[in-house]
Amino acid sequence: MWREIFNSIPEKDKGRYHRLNVPLGGMEPLLDDISVMDSLKAQSRMWAVRRDTFRPLLDSVYASMFYFELDQYYMREDGQYACVGSIHCRLDLDMDGG
Repeated sequence: MWREIFNSIPEKDKGRYHRLNVPLGGMEPLLDDISVMDSLKAQSRMWAVRRDTFRPLLDSVYASMFYFELDQYYMREDGQYACVGSIHCRLDLDMDGG
């Protein structure tokens, strides 16, 4: 199923998607068993905390929420470019951050 979903994503957006295969303790729950949600969340958190390799992925996810919008640029006398713009967040947050 993941391959079908991933293959339906436009090529330019594929770098923004990540799949995490978290090993579950015990038997796999039924897909409609909502009573195990708290346990699954706890197992996922514990798995993530124990992984040194998880931090770069998390940093990538956070970084992908922001983008730079260029307003203007000019070449300086030393041959380098100076850029002026704004950093925006892809999340739709209100002014209170909620």
